[in-house]
Amino acid sequence: MEDCGSTSDTQVIKVAEGNDSKELVKMSELVRLSDVPAPTIKHYIREGLLPPPALRTSRNMAYYDPAIVPRIKQIKELQKNQFLPLTVIRDLLEGASSGGSEREMIEAVAKVLEANSSASIATSEELMKAGLTDKDLEWMLENGFAEIDEGSDNAPSFSGDSLELLMAIADLRERGITTEQVPVETLSKYAELIHDLVEFEATLYRSHIAGKGNRTLADRTEVAVTTSEKVVTLLRRKSLIPALMLGRENGKKS
Repeated sequence: MEDCGSTSDTQVIKVAEGNDSKELVKMSELVRLSDVPAPTIKHYIREGLLPPPALRTSRNMAYYDPAIVPRIKQIKELQKNQFLPLTVIRDLLEGASSGGSEREMIEAVAKVLEANSSASIATSEELMKAGLTDKDLEWMLENGFAEIDEGSDNAPSFSGDSLELLMAIADLRERGITTEQVPVETLSKYAELIHDLVEFEATLYRSHIAGKGNRTLADRTEVAVTTSEKVVTLLRRKSLIPALMLGRENGKKS
């Protein structure tokens, strides 16, 4: 691709592409066409949902293919209106989902999870004041237990489940539970054990919930997810004290 236009303050330039030419636009024009803020679009690019700039004329000057505008709008709609996380959206857009019924089920699950998620937003600085340590935050980001919220290039912030998880660890530290007593790496063991549970649930939803019924697939999925959230919490409550008592008895015998 060869630049055939000016790289001044114009919002649109023409570039040669083989025997043809095409127009590229600045980020500001991409924002206008898509009605999505620049930080959000940049976040989508970082997450691999959008291609990088089609042309970069300098370190701080880039031009984009306006053909990605429909995809930007689609991502935003799936994220905000269907409550889908970006990892799921990426799979859906790349065709990883097996079809419309599975997408309907995923959207219904995401809707339930979103309803139970906090709408609050907090910066990393606020989390540190709440008790979170630098080590905790760094490890959780590196290992995928937290994601920086979109549009937070200059002031990293968090929302949704990422924020809830970070606040849970911050609360531990604030209440005097140190990194030596309960290291943040404990989350890996939780994730490992929960993996089998969610695999079982996903299989259950696909094989039973997705079948025919007297309610829509979305309704059946919402009921199933809401109920399973309660069941898991109640079974844990029911099992925790007996497990502690068993451990105490085994300790006496040894």
